[in-house]
Amino acid sequence: VGLLAHIDDGTNAATIQGITRATAGNNYSKARLVSAGNASLTEAWLQQAMQTSYTGLFSGGKGATVALCDPQSMRYVAKLLITKERFVDSKKFAGGYSTLTYQVGGKAVEFFEDRFAYPGYIQWINEDAVELAFASDAKFRWMDEDGAILQRVIGQDAYEATMYVYSNLVFHNYGSQVRLYSYAAPA
Repeated sequence: VGLLAHIDDGTNAATIQGITRATAGNNYSKARLVSAGNASLTEAWLQQAMQTSYTGLFSGGKGATVALCDPQSMRYVAKLLITKERFVDSKKFAGGYSTLTYQVGGKAVEFFEDRFAYPGYIQWINEDAVELAFASDAKFRWMDEDGAILQRVIGQDAYEATMYVYSNLVFHNYGSQVRLYSYAAPA
């Protein structure tokens, strides 16, 4: 189950981890969605989504620590930060990920750009409420469908291999997970 189903209020995924979100009393299984109403993305919309994470149902004041978005949305966020002439911390992580740090209410949120992120959504994630769960028999394995683990890299004096494991994301607190959507390019 991916982030699109987890950071949802029942619109895309009516049932999550065996819980029907529409059933009375199951509000704790709904993430918070913030629609910009097809308006231009502004700093105010970013702040509203982040504040929604901090004040989320059952969040206990622990809000998002990272925000994930597609490349286009990351360009929008960067344009807003540059336009407002803010100083932005930038970090480079192993694997090629870069971040922008945005402060709201004295709390820092790292913005990650992911080319596989669902386009047109900025998703705030409370890392403390997320866990990677493995089945009891889950093991890391080498991909060797053709019998060879190593594959030659074309045009280079190198080989590569792919390792995989089957696991699932488990969310313990949906109230602090937020999706901002229906926004247009900043003016």
